Amino acid sequence: MNNIYFALLLNLAYFSSYSQSSEIIGKWETLKIIDPKNKVIKGNVWFHLSSEGSIKIGFLGNEKAFETRCWNLDTKNNILSFDQGTDLEIENQRPDHITLRDKYDYRIYLKKIKSLSERIELKKDNANTIIIDKKNFIDYPAATLDLSTNKITINYVEKQKPYTDTPGLFIEPRDREVSISRGRNGNFTGDLCFFSNNLDIIDYNLLNDIPFKEKYLPKNEIKNGAIFVVKTNNNLLFKFKIEAINYEKEQIILTYIKLN
Repeated sequence: MNNIYFALLLNLAYFSSYSQSSEIIGKWETLKIIDPKNKVIKGNVWFHLSSEGSIKIGFLGNEKAFETRCWNLDTKNNILSFDQGTDLEIENQRPDHITLRDKYDYRIYLKKIKSLSERIELKKDNANTIIIDKKNFIDYPAATLDLSTNKITINYVEKQKPYTDTPGLFIEPRDREVSISRGRNGNFTGDLCFFSNNLDIIDYNLLNDIPFKEKYLPKNEIKNGAIFVVKTNNNLLFKFKIEAINYEKEQIILTYIKLN
């Protein structure tokens, strides 16, 4: 059963060409598959059908695709065709849901999703911009961005000497350190996750399934254009982008936005 299920999902990678149906274009996730005996199998992949005829497929909770292929839709007969001689009938189609059925009577239930970059873009009109440089320092060349107030904390007299338990980012431009700040008890106030593809695939809803485990942004990724998401201990999500960094001037410019 599981082998058939997985094969059905992989078949979505083998569509052969493009036809005129805008409703099917976009990003989808598999909600479930129901076999002929009405056994329900939970979905575990997403896929993205582009207007150019390509399809990207990946596992839910992972923004990277493991397959990139092409697709074809017979709009007259409501059939998605595959190059391995497999066809899926579109049994039911709404703007945000599709039900597919194969010749073995397996039904695949799909839900349309929007990418994080589609929902919330880091633009000047809706993002916070923070500039941290020497004027924010006292005796130690670092500062903390308080995510509860969107303000910079400037009373560091020594590294990581916390004064509050509110979630935030500890930033030390000269030493190339961006990390989750600590509370009074010494514990970190959240976690972060670095993304290598500007979040152009991952869906906002899937962020809850991603294992946020990191406390520090990798030093080699602290550079212009880097994208990362912070998840606080009270489950608030913030998307960050490093707009510019100058180690000599001890300056870093961040844009960020609250996601929930």
